[in-house]
Amino acid sequence: FGKAVKKTPPPPQQAAQFQHLQQIAKVNMEEEAGKGSIRHHSRRRRLNMGHFDSQRKGPEPRRPYTIEQLDAMMHMLLEVALRYEKEHAELSVIMMRYYDNIQKKKELQLINNPPQ
Repeated sequence: FGKAVKKTPPPPQQAAQFQHLQQIAKVNMEEEAGKGSIRHHSRRRRLNMGHFDSQRKGPEPRRPYTIEQLDAMMHMLLEVALRYEKEHAELSVIMMRYYDNIQKKKELQLINNPPQ
């Protein structure tokens, strides 16, 4: 038979976080049981079904980026999309969507605040 594996306890701060999350989960389960409803699916929409935790909740934060920052982001996204377009086509498509989104924000910013 194999040797017993000694599991080391997590650091105190991480253990406290685990305990806190378990308490929240317990309360949520009790609330759901009290309502008499069965929860089949997550309430949060998955943005990428292949990744188990790729959702973002909450409102879109206001990010006042400069034109130079937007250009740098667009350059980085284009570089990543082109680098991985053959072996990771899905990643390339996602990067190009972000690129298009940032390009639209840049155009709006130029319209609202034209350079002088």
